Amino acid sequence: MATSLPERYDEDYIGVLVRDPYHIFIYWELTEAMRIRVLHNWGLGPDTPCRLRLEREEGNRWVTEYLAELPPGTENWYINGMASGECYRAQIGVLTPAGQFIVILASTTIHVPPSGQAKGRPGRAMAISGGIRPVALEDLADRLNIEAGEATVSSFSLYQGESERGPSHDR
Repeated sequence: MATSLPERYDEDYIGVLVRDPYHIFIYWELTEAMRIRVLHNWGLGPDTPCRLRLEREEGNRWVTEYLAELPPGTENWYINGMASGECYRAQIGVLTPAGQFIVILASTTIHVPPSGQAKGRPGRAMAISGGIRPVALEDLADRLNIEAGEATVSSFSLYQGESERGPSHDR
């Protein structure tokens, strides 16, 4: 008998998936209990909308690149027009009447890959997990102490080059 996945897990989390050097997908779950607690702690009304903020790392500071009011019930967002080779973080929060952004959920720093083919380096397949430094697949067996014949690691290729639609500049 097949079982389906639950629609919600009743956990507060945020994640970011990088599609290519120009596009990211952000997904989250913000429980009603957490939202109400934050609104109460900051003296904000129950109709205060949540917002999505995307920040880009610039030296030792973070610069807001994108800010959007979220329709009620929204739990994912797609953003195009990223600057390739840059570092970003996504946050869900609320704005106070004074314009202060109160962070409720924050992603780890994500690295958008540079566009174009790598110069002077042969391509290497990488295993990437959210917020963790990439590991070359051929090094993975050594790190896990897997000896030949005990396990098979499938190889795959990563798309290198511009997006099939070219760089996108609208956010």
